[in-house]
This record gives sequence, C-alpha cells and structure tokens, in this order.
Amino acid sequence: MKLLFLLVFLITQNYLFPQNQTLDGFLGIKWGVNSSEVIKQMKKKEVKIILKNDTLITMMGGSFAGRKVFNWQFLFFQHRFYAAAVLLEVSTPIYLDEIFTNIRKDISNKYGQPSLYDSANHSHPNVYWKFNKDKNQKDDCFIYLTMKSYSSFPFFSVLVAYQNNFIFNKKINYEKIKKRKSLNEL
Repeated sequence: MKLLFLLVFLITQNYLFPQNQTLDGFLGIKWGVNSSEVIKQMKKKEVKIILKNDTLITMMGGSFAGRKVFNWQFLFFQHRFYAAAVLLEVSTPIYLDEIFTNIRKDISNKYGQPSLYDSANHSHPNVYWKFNKDKNQKDDCFIYLTMKSYSSFPFFSVLVAYQNNFIFNKKINYEKIKKRKSLNEL
C-alpha cells in the first residue's frame, strides 16, 4: 500500500510540476534530424513545400492543434533541424484572443504553466515555456507563443515557435567567428 501511495505521489508531482520536462523536438520530429526527415514527417500533415534550401524549409497548409495553418517554417544549421515556427491563420481579429488563449491552454495542459508571460504589450502578449537541459539536448529548449497583426494587409495570426538552443547557439557562434574572420580580412 505504501509503495502504491509513493508511486501515485511521484506521478502526481511530475504531472503537477512539469517544469522538469524536456522538449526533444517538434510534432515527433527530433532535434538535429536532416531536412529529408522533416519533410517525411510533415507529409502526414498534408502540407505543400513552397521553399527549400540548406537553412530553411517553408510549407503551407495543414493544421496545428486543430487550427488552420498559414505557413510552417523549419530552420537548419549544418543540415540539423533546430527550430520550427507555425503561423496560424485567423480570419478576423475578433477570434485572435480566443485562438491565442486556446493555444496557450493547450500548451499549458501538455507542458505545464508558462515560464514567462510578458504582457507589457497587451495587444500582443508573449508567452514562453522553457525546458531544462538533458543529457541528449545539452542545452535548454523553449516554446514561444505570440499574436501578430500585419498593417500592410488585413491579416492576423498566432505564432507558435519551438527552438533547441544547443544547435541555435552553435549557429550563432559560427556566425560570430565567420564575421570576425571577414572583418580581419579587411
């Protein structure tokens, strides 16, 4: 009986306090895979590739969390997947807050409460979920959620982004070294 109680307690603690979770990828696509693997996984979502190069794949169509997607972007460094962004289409601004709130609840139900809620700009709040390091990731990951409105045309969206900072930081360091070398050559 004590063992059962201890087991229930440990499971409940992990469920109630999920900030110790790790984020090993996006929609079943593991961090660090190549673009072919991303495309293979995304074909299940009925998307259309509109741009593909060594650092970026952009797709249109499909759905995310039961909502229509305007576009998907997958970022790569040295052919390794490190970030994904989903731009959810919102037909009118009336639904923007509702969709944002529902997505925030969906992510919170899966991963726990956000690590940071920045509401300084009330019309476009930013919400972050940060995930701890683990032996495979070597660095933290995060999910970012915000609302966007574009003044150039009547389009409103909710942006959800996932990122692995280990690969992202390698990219940043590589770019700094490359920039330093080019400045030294002047």
